Amino acid sequence: MLKGAQRVALRRVVARPGRAAKVKVDAAGDLSAADRVLLERLKAWRVAEARTQGVPAYVILHDKTLATIAHTRPAGRDALGAVGGIGAAKLERYGEALLALVAGHDVSA
Repeated sequence: MLKGAQRVALRRVVARPGRAAKVKVDAAGDLSAADRVLLERLKAWRVAEARTQGVPAYVILHDKTLATIAHTRPAGRDALGAVGGIGAAKLERYGEALLALVAGHDVSA
């Protein structure tokens, strides 16, 4: 390769149009007091949702995903969909409840 006898092909990573880059936050990162309150509300919702479905809480959403939501406070479905750990299925299934929690409304699972 160094002498030019062999070619090297590199792959270019191109963002898909219409998709925002994933937003990530360290779950153990510095959250404000208000973010921590929201994070606790999100965790309580997740536990209730997990009990309803009969699955472990981490199957609903991971702690890191909840921390990112608490930190970024997405205001719409597009912003929520940009959070790492939220794909199309979870956005469809839990999106409205999560956005309501972020907005400060009471949500019963």
